[in-house]
Amino acid sequence: MSRDTVILKYLDSGSLDLFARQLTGTIDGARSVAVFDADGQLAWSGPDDTAAEHWRPDAIGAGPLPAEDARVELDGGRSAYSFPLRQSESTDMLGYLLVQTEGDPLLSMEETRHCVRPILKCIHKLLDIRVELSAVRLQSDSERRGLELLEKLDGLQDKGDGPVALQAAVGLIAEHFGSDLAVIWTEKPVVHKAWRRGGDVDQATCDALEPIFSRLVRAARRRRRVLDTDAPAGLRKFARTRAESARILSSPILDDKDRVAGVLALLGQRKLDRQDIRLTRVVASRIAAMVARETPVALPELTRHDLLRHIDKHLNHDPQKSRALLLIDIDKLHVINEMHGHFGGDAAIQAVYEQAKLGAGDAGVVCNMLGGAIAVFLEDCDEEAAVAQAEKMRQSLKSTATCYEGRAIEIVVSIGIAMMPSVVRDAASALNTAEVAARSAKARGGDQCVVFDDLDASVLRRREDLDQVAQLQSALVDNRFELYAQPIVSLQDADSRPRYEILLRMIDEQGRVQAPDRFLSAAQRYQMMSSIDRWVLRTASEMLRNTENQLEINLASFNINVSSQSMMDDEFPAFVEACILESGVSPDTFCFEITETAVMRNLQRAQELLRRFRKFGCRLALDDFGTGQCSFAYLKDLPVQYVKIDGAFIRDILENPLSEAIVESVCRIASVIHARTVAEFVENDLILQRLQKTGIDFAQGYRIGKPLPLAQVLAEFDTPSQVTDGFAVSAV
Repeated sequence: MSRDTVILKYLDSGSLDLFARQLTGTIDGARSVAVFDADGQLAWSGPDDTAAEHWRPDAIGAGPLPAEDARVELDGGRSAYSFPLRQSESTDMLGYLLVQTEGDPLLSMEETRHCVRPILKCIHKLLDIRVELSAVRLQSDSERRGLELLEKLDGLQDKGDGPVALQAAVGLIAEHFGSDLAVIWTEKPVVHKAWRRGGDVDQATCDALEPIFSRLVRAARRRRRVLDTDAPAGLRKFARTRAESARILSSPILDDKDRVAGVLALLGQRKLDRQDIRLTRVVASRIAAMVARETPVALPELTRHDLLRHIDKHLNHDPQKSRALLLIDIDKLHVINEMHGHFGGDAAIQAVYEQAKLGAGDAGVVCNMLGGAIAVFLEDCDEEAAVAQAEKMRQSLKSTATCYEGRAIEIVVSIGIAMMPSVVRDAASALNTAEVAARSAKARGGDQCVVFDDLDASVLRRREDLDQVAQLQSALVDNRFELYAQPIVSLQDADSRPRYEILLRMIDEQGRVQAPDRFLSAAQRYQMMSSIDRWVLRTASEMLRNTENQLEINLASFNINVSSQSMMDDEFPAFVEACILESGVSPDTFCFEITETAVMRNLQRAQELLRRFRKFGCRLALDDFGTGQCSFAYLKDLPVQYVKIDGAFIRDILENPLSEAIVESVCRIASVIHARTVAEFVENDLILQRLQKTGIDFAQGYRIGKPLPLAQVLAEFDTPSQVTDGFAVSAV
């Protein structure tokens, strides 16, 4: 005899037959064994068919079975030993195991417990395994259904037709979560879409919900977390549900500036578990991407991109011909700006541009790189001719008076020279190499020309890097890395979203913590950065997944750096998406930083990677802006939400007017393209105050907070219950 009960989902009849035979052979006077469910109803008896005669449905009477091991009296003067069945890590009762004896029991309860302990241990171990497997199957099925929902939403996004796609999306979401009502509500842009039992809600009816959902949006803006509230009576009526216990769960929808633009709200009678809530955060990020409207950006057209394409075209046509790229950088341009104003500085730049055009002739190509730098590409030019041409330009600029408003401007330049193909073989590398040479010329006192010599610049560093390679490989195998986190704080508004940049440290074989400047050079030179990036992302996502505090509720954000090697790795984007999906953490918890230099090495590849991450729902930042050759014109082609200004401009912003002017320019351009600015290396109060006046959105540096172990940062998160805007709110 058997019943379809919970306990029999985990204990099959074959295993129970074996256990019953062992029990009846162990306990004196035992004649049969039975399994009862948690409610005290007979589920199974054995070890043979005759055992059913010994167990009637009412054999144990009306009272509940004891919660501990005990001897119980049965009808007809019989007795049995009763043992509760639980999973080891749970107090929830799954059922009871009873062994019936004939006449008076020959063994005491303690003696019986000692006899059956090994068998009970086997039964409980089997329960542990099968309950765990059952939970895994349920979780896997839930994850599969969640992935199917995300794939359907991606399909709607790819098809376009915004209003129709959003209406279809809200229906899919309601169906997945079993909700009586699902609503997408944003205010900028205005999107009001709803679905309830029976089908789509027309626009006019949906708009009538404005009083309720405006309050939810205000609550989301104030608390910036997922809110779980009692559904108002009017909304329950609208959703056509009579259950007074219905709840409404609203997840913030964030725009590209991390502002709460609206909410995704679900009303239902079923309580959503933690995995469901995490999925709502992921879904909300998908909805944010569907709602977003790209604003065309009108920026001045520059010729830098044309220069790079022109150089690459010539290199591809005849890769063996010798060519040169000159980068002319005005020495002490900030002094000219101080003495003559920024218009005087512009006049100096124009004079350098005109001289470069004259020196390049008809065969050369000249480009204004902004920031006081002019690039000159010389076709069919060896090193000797390139140096001669550069010296001629330098001398002409130094000896020719440039006037602005009747006042003479002294122009002194440093010129860096990159030779192709002897040193570099593509345009982006040539530009970076020429910049390194120009900086070297400045470091030597300026007013000179320097040809980049690869050996002269790097032989010592390469030797040091070789010593680091073995340590890096060993650290990856032994897991001797540690993640740190440094806070990023808002300067301009009450944005309370916790933000951090995740930083990497290596633990050497002596247990000492090594800063990244000690090992990243070797990792970059010997193509190990992709492996390190993968370790960082995998470890960070696991730590976020395992934290007991629900970070997605606090809308916490963590920045992770992506190297140029990972950017070129075809499998890296899929690895990122898999890590995030497996963690269950919302994609917009992650903000991926890619450096300006990496972008310019392969602009097209960078655009593809960034757009894929953005579509997936992640945040994006352009790091170290200002150190490379990425002009403002390229920002409009990069779907980034943040521009991180290099610390070189922040450290001397109090003393260097040029640095301040660059920071102000970045702020203005960033606002036009709807990006927010982050200042790195903020080290004292005076710099912080200047940045606030300049309009910088966020700050990062030792004045804000030093890096701490990520585990310590995660342990400090807290999610207390809240009451806000008339709703009884609890953090889910």
